Amino acid sequence: MPETGLRKNAMGAVIGRPDELAAVYHNPAGLALQRGTQLYASVASVFINTELRLRPWTHSSDFLGDPVDAENYYPADSPSAFAAIPMLVVSTELWPERLVGALSLYVPNAAGARFGKDSVVRYHLLDAYIFAGFFTATLAYRLAPWMQVGAGLSLAYVRIRSTRLIFSADLLGNDLSGLLGKRSVLEFNGDDILPVANFGLLVRPHSSLSLGFAFVSGYSPKLKGEVSIAFGDDSPLPGEVFSGRQTTTTEAPWLFFFGANWDVTRWLEVGAELRYYLHSVVKEQVTRLEIEALPLLDELRQLKNWRDNYQVSGGINVKPLEGHPLELMAGIHFERAASPSYAIVVEAPSFNHIGAHGGVRYAWRAYRIGLAFAHYRYLQRQTEHSVTFPPTNFIGRGYSNLLALVLERRFGSGR
Repeated sequence: MPETGLRKNAMGAVIGRPDELAAVYHNPAGLALQRGTQLYASVASVFINTELRLRPWTHSSDFLGDPVDAENYYPADSPSAFAAIPMLVVSTELWPERLVGALSLYVPNAAGARFGKDSVVRYHLLDAYIFAGFFTATLAYRLAPWMQVGAGLSLAYVRIRSTRLIFSADLLGNDLSGLLGKRSVLEFNGDDILPVANFGLLVRPHSSLSLGFAFVSGYSPKLKGEVSIAFGDDSPLPGEVFSGRQTTTTEAPWLFFFGANWDVTRWLEVGAELRYYLHSVVKEQVTRLEIEALPLLDELRQLKNWRDNYQVSGGINVKPLEGHPLELMAGIHFERAASPSYAIVVEAPSFNHIGAHGGVRYAWRAYRIGLAFAHYRYLQRQTEHSVTFPPTNFIGRGYSNLLALVLERRFGSGR
């Protein structure tokens, strides 16, 4: 999720004008624009509403008692879903008007969802979450009055958890329903810590125009943790729990950002940016299982075949009162989905989506405060050729609302 900081959430255009400490994430070169010592706190909450309608699949009627409608879909279902995006940054000038350093903690991805225990998607997912938190050290240097560079090094902590019922009629090519029944539960979790780097460049070829470029390195987490299978009450071993270890491997892609902001007049700024994600490296997700009591259940593979995707966004920043530090922002964006329809899984539904943004920022003495709101509309997707297990042939759509609050405080003129 790129929705960190005030400018991104309110205007949709921060790469070319990173004038807040959220620059450590979006474009670290913007850190060189800061003066003195500063404290920055941002928090955003995302309230998600999605709807899925699944088609029956082979043997699903033996496991699900729900009727299908005239279009041959099970009843629509929606999860309870939520995401949080906090950030805390402190910065100071290490070399006045030249070198600025910052330490930051931020969580660009923390989201979870839960379905009811009798949901029609219970063999795809009951509940799951992902958490990716970053501790980052950033330096930015002013090469010239019109050019700044910056770089950051992070330790990223990534954690996942997932729970679902086991569709045992066709598990790894075998019918294990006689052993597992219809209500056995698979639960696993895993985490990893690994380095991530980012780099940014900011240039001002004209006093009214600023251009930005940044990238974030990709990484390959190996999420190691516990796995368990709890046998259902209709199995030969009701209440038994077989535990072991699991390792899930996947890819987080390289990210490339480009942006431009132009001061059209003293009171009107326009901006646009492109974020390009090299998701084509994500081919599959593999979970290797080590459960001594169930040696046949040793691996789960999930085809991904993602494609590179992008987000295009832009907006305006209006300063209506000359001489007063009030800013009114608005913007829009479009993002193309990374996952092909045939490989979508319920744990990570992927939609093309559009968004509308708005917000306000005001400075008073040593403080600056901002408030932003964004509405995302997830455009309908449909597939009839799912290759997942169980098949995820579905129609889905949804929306989310984001509310962000940012508080900044400046302390003196240096360390």
